[in-house]
Amino acid sequence: MNSFQLIDSDEQIGTVIEAIKTEEVVGVDAERASGFKYGQDAYLIQLIADKVAFLVDPRALSSDAIKSLAAEVNTKEWILHSATQDLPCLNDLGLYPARIFDTEVAAKLSGFEKFGLAALVQEVQEIELKKEHSAADWSIRPLTQEMLEYAAQDVYYLKALRAALLVRLEELERLEFAEQEFTHLLKFKPKEIGPNPWRRCSGIHALTKPLQLARLREMWMVRDGFAIAQDIAPGRVVSDRSLSHAAAQEYKSIGEMKRDKSFHGRLLPKLYGDLFEAFVKASKSEMPPVREPSADAIPHHKNWQKLKPEVDETYKKLKAMLLDLAEETGIPVENIMSPSIIREALWRELDKDDIENYFVSAGARQWQLGFVLPLIRDLL
Repeated sequence: MNSFQLIDSDEQIGTVIEAIKTEEVVGVDAERASGFKYGQDAYLIQLIADKVAFLVDPRALSSDAIKSLAAEVNTKEWILHSATQDLPCLNDLGLYPARIFDTEVAAKLSGFEKFGLAALVQEVQEIELKKEHSAADWSIRPLTQEMLEYAAQDVYYLKALRAALLVRLEELERLEFAEQEFTHLLKFKPKEIGPNPWRRCSGIHALTKPLQLARLREMWMVRDGFAIAQDIAPGRVVSDRSLSHAAAQEYKSIGEMKRDKSFHGRLLPKLYGDLFEAFVKASKSEMPPVREPSADAIPHHKNWQKLKPEVDETYKKLKAMLLDLAEETGIPVENIMSPSIIREALWRELDKDDIENYFVSAGARQWQLGFVLPLIRDLL
């Protein structure tokens, strides 16, 4: 069993600070209550400097205690696995790394076929991690002994994993690639939700009329307002797919809505009245366009053959070349360069001199340019 200590009072925070003070690198992880609570807040923060994993309960600490922890931990390099998953909730608490080592990114650049933490620990250290609590409700209190042990294991092997991956990156002469990626991660911000979050509902593709979309919008707002008030994940109230289904129906009464067995949800009985009112109200509201307009949007690449056959041909040739490159290097295609950036540049038919500037402005790293630019320039 991994050695760990639960930190759930201000008086204990000094122990954590003292333990990490002399260390340059600390392992960091966070547990959220995705699928249970509204939002992506951190309900547990795991830190490890040496042999003891500190499991910090941010809900049990004062803001001053968290600030004192941040003052120390923010001066360190953090080892994270899939940093983009945890950085937003940690940043919300005022925790920011001075430097980053992302074990998932390092593994992808090192040619590993499996990138999950458990798979990496198994391959590199021959230790099997249990993952049965990965989707648990971390908002419950008290946390069970099994959950605490699970949380500790998520950081316990990070330092050894970092050391092994550094050796692999140096052997492959890709350490510079990784360092560019880690520097880029320091600037990571989650994608903004946008003005119409209801348009991300699963099942919306089946709605082909403005009225149906208006119904979805109005019902989504009711569902979301309830979820916020109750601090519960929206999907646990009524799923997106159920809302999309209901929006396509022609209910004449609340009784019809209640009798629809395909419209279901755990807390739906509490909302039938409000949802039916929203369903009816939609017909008198502003009708949204079937497709959300966007000045920057480009057509889906599956339609390029009809719209721009020459660009489509270039894209298909480049895609094949990138697949060959991924096979040769062991680096996934999406890590060699974001496909959306490449498609954007090709669709806009940028010339050879402008493509590099566009890639740089879109966030491409130098090592990526070294791989992709020669391929594109050969095709243009």
